[in-house]
Amino acid sequence: MIKQLKTILGRYVKKKKIVTEIPERAITNETDNYDISVRKYKNIPLYTEEEMEKAPIDDSDEVRYECLGRQVINGYVGLYKGKWIVGRRRDGCIVKTCKDLLFDSLDPEKEKRNRHILEVQNKALLGEDIANEIFCKFTYDIEKQDIFALHVTLEREYVENEIIEDSGTYGGIHFVPIDNIDLCANKGNTYYGNKIALLKPISDEVYYEYMEDTFVGNKVYITKVMYLSSVETWKYLSQLTVSLREHKEKLCQYLKGLENLLPEEDYTSSIKFIEEL
Repeated sequence: MIKQLKTILGRYVKKKKIVTEIPERAITNETDNYDISVRKYKNIPLYTEEEMEKAPIDDSDEVRYECLGRQVINGYVGLYKGKWIVGRRRDGCIVKTCKDLLFDSLDPEKEKRNRHILEVQNKALLGEDIANEIFCKFTYDIEKQDIFALHVTLEREYVENEIIEDSGTYGGIHFVPIDNIDLCANKGNTYYGNKIALLKPISDEVYYEYMEDTFVGNKVYITKVMYLSSVETWKYLSQLTVSLREHKEKLCQYLKGLENLLPEEDYTSSIKFIEEL
């Protein structure tokens, strides 16, 4: 069952849409003295009891493997009456599927998955709670879809000074603090690409820390988008975080991999700059 799930999950598609009107609340101010250890976590279920009760039952293979099956990996789902997993279908509709169909009764990870869903709800944060942090994720040129779309398919590229909204269908928008930029360089994960997007949380949006320093949410504000091949990108990032120096070996290895994937892009100067930090 687990092997089958992993195989099918690779085909899921993420749909994103751009909201062009940028509300003032999307822009947050930074302070010089901010300690991320004081994050004020809250318990905010992803779906309300009413939403979960009204959600139609859908036990189709598409929902179990390509939609909720993907969402549940990160705990980005609801758990209703202990027997239903609640999430979003391809069309964005909130649905529930039988947990026993999603998790094999003999799956040794079953209880661990249950706990993770509840733990994620307890690691909720409002955008205003993390307003002074800078976040990032790797993304890519849409014409390079075939190279980078390992788990997702972009409908539109990330654009500076806009809010990008995820339909929620396949597990939200994932991002990490700039100090954890090395997590973006894990090949094959959500952050893979040849560009980096710097993100800011939206004040009244809810975000979930589903793994340590790895967040997921429905909407974020894009402050800057830069190519990883440009040395100016790394000069700029080096002013934001010291983690480039700490993880330069991993980052350089990632860029060397991009050179092989994209021979038309020159990463020589970027690699040299990072190596000399």
